[in-house]
Amino acid sequence: MDNDLKSSCKAQSNRKNAQRSTGPRTERAKRITRWNAVKHGLLSKAVVITTGERKENAEEYQSVLAQLRKDLRPVGTLEEMLVEQICTSYWRLKRVLLCEAGEIVAAQTSPYNGEGGPGLAALEMVEECRTIDSSAVEERIKLLETLTQILEKDEALSEERLSQLNEKFGAKSPFARHLSLLNNGLMDSREGPERERFEDIRGEMVEYLRHEREVLESVAKQLKKKEEIESDARMASLNLPSGKITEKITRYETTIQRRMHKAIETLERLQRMRKKQLGPTPETEIGLKN
Repeated sequence: MDNDLKSSCKAQSNRKNAQRSTGPRTERAKRITRWNAVKHGLLSKAVVITTGERKENAEEYQSVLAQLRKDLRPVGTLEEMLVEQICTSYWRLKRVLLCEAGEIVAAQTSPYNGEGGPGLAALEMVEECRTIDSSAVEERIKLLETLTQILEKDEALSEERLSQLNEKFGAKSPFARHLSLLNNGLMDSREGPERERFEDIRGEMVEYLRHEREVLESVAKQLKKKEEIESDARMASLNLPSGKITEKITRYETTIQRRMHKAIETLERLQRMRKKQLGPTPETEIGLKN
């Protein structure tokens, strides 16, 4: 008999056997298999954030849930629901820690912490860096580059450029005032016998602009890092509903822990009752004999 004929005979035999099958016959087998067709994991669709900048890893959640199922061995819909409730409670506790860390970092990097006092980073930075952001600093750097290019073309700064300088740095800025004074000297010595003085002043202005640009580039780098930290902290702090920070975190964490402990206790009680009703399983019987 060739392989195709064997396969055909086997398939027919399997179909006949399936028609004679009545499924689980004992009460114990029926109780175990009665929920096999029920689909679980409904809570995961609601608890895992799948959109937005702070979206969460659904695969990580499913991995935790699978491990809990392996460890707790739920049977039936109710036990499955309790295991999933334990998993969602753990997932929410993870958010609590992220929120707490975000609030702490936000307080440290903000000019004022949550209680109205100065934050750590604000005490370490100059006043100007607390009132401008990295984009404003980059605009200043761009203006300095433009002014440098004008001077390198053997030209003095126009009134329009000086006005832009005062607008970006402030009319009372020592840097802007000193550069304006140098520019006045530059204009007075553009022609005639003072040409050598013109070159000296122009060289001094270019060096002055270069030094200020280096300082601002360093400030911009620090501000960008600070803004990234603050942005991450603000996003992490949004993982929980709004409210008073400390009370909110404590109350939320306590509620979740109670739910988790209650779910664990309920699951353990149900499993003890189920094992008592079903009697020893074949696995435990083998263990007792050994």
